[in-house]
Amino acid sequence: MAKKTIIIIDCETNGLDSEEFSVLSASAIKFTFDTETKKSEVISEFDRYYYPKENWYNRSAIQVNSLDKENIDLKRRDVEYAEFFIDDKDWDNYIKGADIFVGHNIEYFDSKFMLDGRTEKKIEEFDMICTMILNIFEVKAEFEYPTPSDYSPYKYPSLYETAKFYGVDFDFRKLHGSLYDCQVVFEIFKKMVDKGLLNKELGIEQKIAENL
Repeated sequence: MAKKTIIIIDCETNGLDSEEFSVLSASAIKFTFDTETKKSEVISEFDRYYYPKENWYNRSAIQVNSLDKENIDLKRRDVEYAEFFIDDKDWDNYIKGADIFVGHNIEYFDSKFMLDGRTEKKIEEFDMICTMILNIFEVKAEFEYPTPSDYSPYKYPSLYETAKFYGVDFDFRKLHGSLYDCQVVFEIFKKMVDKGLLNKELGIEQKIAENL
């Protein structure tokens, strides 16, 4: 198959545990990727805000994403979609038919909030590309403090550290805006494609040099 449908996902939440806390904002960029030309073409974007199902706001989370009731009320002005992410069937329809999902820390975080239980697939059945994990030995971000020798010498690179490594413009004022984070991931994704770092994950056939 020459073309794949890929969706970049990112969310802001009311806490770190997907079994206890709910999604406050969910964003995505859906695009096609041609495995022959390596070109991407955006199909659409998804960008919505929700109230916490648990009916209270986690102060630690809100300090990071600023999504308190006042801001969510403002973001939801004149919209008609579901109040809670768990009830938004539009999202379930949006992700149908995707071949690959992409995100920064998607395997440990975003997929648990945004994909688990949303389709007939189990979470381990989704094909995912994590721009955080796959860049550990590219970015080589160092720990702030020394770590035991049996650990990797490098930490998981932040979205900013990864963007900086690939020369992607980054605006700290927009960090933790889930659609903005998707846009940054998209640019990182394209840089990784250009460097040939995702050939295996995307099913790009390696061309063997002639006359060797």
